[in-house]
Amino acid sequence: MQKKLHGEISAGAPPFFILTKNPLLISYLVSIFNLISIIGIIYLASKYLSKTTGLVSGLILATQPWWVIFSRMIYQPTPVVSLMIISMILFFLIIKKPNSIFYTFYIFLSVFLIEIYIHTSSFVVISVLLIILYLKKKIFNKFLVLGVFLSLFLIVPFFVNFVKEDYLPINKISIDESYKIGRDDPITRLGSIIPGYLKTFSGGSMEYQLGYSYNEFYTRFPLLRYSELLILILTIVVIFYHIIKIYFFEELRFERIVFLLWSFSPLFFLILMPLPNVPPIPRYFLISFPSLAILCGLFFSEVYSKTKIVLSMLLIPAVWIFFTYSYSIFINNYDFSNGHLSVYSDSQYLFLFNSIKSAKKDNFNNGHKNMIVSNDENSPKEFSLDYATKYTLTNIYNDNLIKLDDDIGYYLIDYSLGKDDQRFKMIGRFGPYSLYEFKDL
Repeated sequence: MQKKLHGEISAGAPPFFILTKNPLLISYLVSIFNLISIIGIIYLASKYLSKTTGLVSGLILATQPWWVIFSRMIYQPTPVVSLMIISMILFFLIIKKPNSIFYTFYIFLSVFLIEIYIHTSSFVVISVLLIILYLKKKIFNKFLVLGVFLSLFLIVPFFVNFVKEDYLPINKISIDESYKIGRDDPITRLGSIIPGYLKTFSGGSMEYQLGYSYNEFYTRFPLLRYSELLILILTIVVIFYHIIKIYFFEELRFERIVFLLWSFSPLFFLILMPLPNVPPIPRYFLISFPSLAILCGLFFSEVYSKTKIVLSMLLIPAVWIFFTYSYSIFINNYDFSNGHLSVYSDSQYLFLFNSIKSAKKDNFNNGHKNMIVSNDENSPKEFSLDYATKYTLTNIYNDNLIKLDDDIGYYLIDYSLGKDDQRFKMIGRFGPYSLYEFKDL
């Protein structure tokens, strides 16, 4: 099976995939949809905490570097970032009014979230347990039955397909001992997960995006290391602040408990699931960001109510805006001397788009009717393509990849900085990619 490091469509993207297969356009559509996450968190925090908390929480989430990346990424675009917020709003709506259609929507959405992103299962389980403990006997009503019934339309085909394809984790665990290799006990594993959890929310863990340029980036912008450390310390302070508030004060006790448990939900998943002992990637902590943003927003709004220092509420967003600005400058001016930065970075589609666009323009200027693109210098006259280039050609340029017999221009796209072979003439360089025209001597 061909390894699809780039270009995969996540399970949550099919509604957008129906409209187009263009990965760039899908990314734009998903990013527009994910604006709901910012609007939703402002509404949620404003309604159940305070208007100040809502505005600060929305500003924090809107500027969080990884939230920005996950909200508009091209590689595996996902609407989870907005669906999470909708689920949180529905949770509080049914807590206040369980005998309503919101109950049905909540159950259906919870099942859908687990199906499109398994890591949300801990978030859903925590929410369900809280609902049971809070509502008790009120939990059973016709809207619950309707929600379960509608969810069967998601559960049955999903389960049948996974059993048929042997994808279920339980099957893998029972037959594959490699899943147990390096498996630590939960406490030990938690010790390796928490640093990544705090670092990711603080805007760190950028080695997954920057790859081999990671050290160069922080050498150029050394202040960012200190700003990440500052936000990491603030995050720890915020968490302990709310724990103390829960223990000693009744004000917003239930809400603080809910948001704290939601913010810890990825930790519960990662320490309990029997996965190999590998470093967790930033995507795993995605589901904690809305709750952490609200907890930070509540903290700063309460600090503001005591001190009246407006700048205290803008500290985290200001740091993250500076980070995003620095990141943009770095990427836009980077020479990509060693090729694509990282398999987690999706910027290559933009560069591929421009590379192929330039090849088509050059091919037209040379008077050729047809064109063949290759990623293999040993097969420059064949469509020898990696997944990303093939996906770009077929879904952005609608190329059917049929080799025609006459009037063909041949082009090579790879990571090299130049070639001694005189048959390859460099046309231009686009990010990590070099574009060559190939001609037999």
